[in-house]
Amino acid sequence: MQLGIDTFVGMQRPGPPGDAARVRDLLDEIELAGRVGLDVVGIGKHYPPDYISSSPAKLLAAAAARSSFNELYPCFGFDLENYDQLVTEKLELLHAIRGQTSVTWSGSHCAALSGQGVYPRPVQNPLPVFVGVGGTP
Repeated sequence: MQLGIDTFVGMQRPGPPGDAARVRDLLDEIELAGRVGLDVVGIGKHYPPDYISSSPAKLLAAAAARSSFNELYPCFGFDLENYDQLVTEKLELLHAIRGQTSVTWSGSHCAALSGQGVYPRPVQNPLPVFVGVGGTP
C-alpha cells in the first residue's frame, strides 16, 4: 500500500505575492511530504484563476528538478550511448525556449518545433540555467 496526497494546488493566499510564491510553497510541501515518508504526491488539472494546476506536469517537473539519475533514460526511450548528444541537444532546446515564446527548432533526439508557443513563461527574465555534472568520464 502507498500513502500520499492529491491536490489541485489552490491559492492559499489570494492576491499578492501571487502564483510564483504559491509554486515555491508547493515545492516546499512536496519536499516535506518526502521527508515525512509519503509515497505519492498527485496534482490534478484545474483551470479556475484561484488554482495554479493548469499544467500538473510542469509543477511535478519543478519538484523533480532536485534530482536526476541517468538510469531512467531508457524508460523514456533514450539510449545512454547517445547521452552526450542528448544532453547537448536538450540544453540547446532549453536555451531556444528560454529566449523566445514562439520556438522553431529541430534536432535528432527531440521532437521538432515549428513556431509553437511555450507557456507559461518564466517569472525570471532571462530564466537562469545551471548545468550540474557528477561522476567521471
